[in-house]
Amino acid sequence: MKGVGGLMINRGGARLVIITGGSRGIGAAVARLAAAQGYAVAVNFLQNQRAAQRVVEEIASSGGSAIPIKGDVSREADIV
Repeated sequence: MKGVGGLMINRGGARLVIITGGSRGIGAAVARLAAAQGYAVAVNFLQNQRAAQRVVEEIASSGGSAIPIKGDVSREADIV
């Protein structure tokens, strides 16, 4: 079963969040909510870049900041 997770970082006033599984479903909803609350969002995806890019574009069109990030969070080499 694949899940949704996140890591929130507050550095020097910058609020950043990485949403794993952020390209679809609950992950996409969490990414949109985080952006609406003022976080810059990294939308993590494994295979569906198009879906991740749609979420990024939705966030941007609402005035937020987001980027798509490809990676398998179960592989250390992808996250280090």
